[in-house]
Amino acid sequence: MIMKSTASRHASMGQLLSASPEPSPRATRLLGERLELVEDLWQEVLRSECPPGQAERLLRLKQLSEPTGDGDGAIDTGAIVRLIREMDLAEAIARSRRATGDTADDIHYRAQAPLLRHDYESAARVLDTALAREPENVAALFSRGVANFQLKRHAEAIGDYGAVIERAAELPEAWMGRGEARLASGDIAGGRADLERALVLTGEADEASDLNSRAWALHLLGRNEEALPLVEQSLRKLPNDPSILHTRGRVREALGQRDAAVEDYRLGLRFDFGHPENRAELARLGELVS
Repeated sequence: MIMKSTASRHASMGQLLSASPEPSPRATRLLGERLELVEDLWQEVLRSECPPGQAERLLRLKQLSEPTGDGDGAIDTGAIVRLIREMDLAEAIARSRRATGDTADDIHYRAQAPLLRHDYESAARVLDTALAREPENVAALFSRGVANFQLKRHAEAIGDYGAVIERAAELPEAWMGRGEARLASGDIAGGRADLERALVLTGEADEASDLNSRAWALHLLGRNEEALPLVEQSLRKLPNDPSILHTRGRVREALGQRDAAVEDYRLGLRFDFGHPENRAELARLGELVS
């Protein structure tokens, strides 16, 4: 299907709007009556919820914030400022502005988009900012551990996951992450110990993510016969998840099922073409990415 350009689509929308018939006087009157009813209801709620006198000030503030009807669109900013001072809103507004988008949690939230795009360098920079604001933010520490591991900064990932474990020792994903980073760095004993701890913490949880985590830990520990039924169960719950498909691919490959593993990696790319692990496995196996 051929998509029109943005300009063309805007032009088409403009033509549709210009071709729309003018509303009838009756429709205009009915709309006006409904808007008046909404305004009356809004004012009634405002007066019932606000302290005495505050509702009238808010209504006055609304009126002052609307352009005047003399055609120049002017707004009496001086009167607005005086009314804000009278209502003692200045500090509340300042607090609201300081809170919006400025906390470590807000900044961590902004890191999720590059993480989902697998842009780990950008995500790590955003998370550095979040942790400069709040060094003990567990969510940001964990996400930076993920980014650092994907960037093969194993020592940094171990540090991030370790900091999470110090603050939230019951989180199996942190033990899993540190275990895998330790294995990648050559610390086999430490990695295996962390993965065993992760298995204990996941227990009998049957959420798809928990099942996949346990299967991955078992795979890393070389227990692939145990891992396979868990990842199969996980895929029954989330059949289109590229990370779970990657886990099954790795397990199948370890069990000598190379062709089935390639199918899993390819299927994972169908649902997320940029998925780095599935792409890396296919490149490693010399398979073309379709």
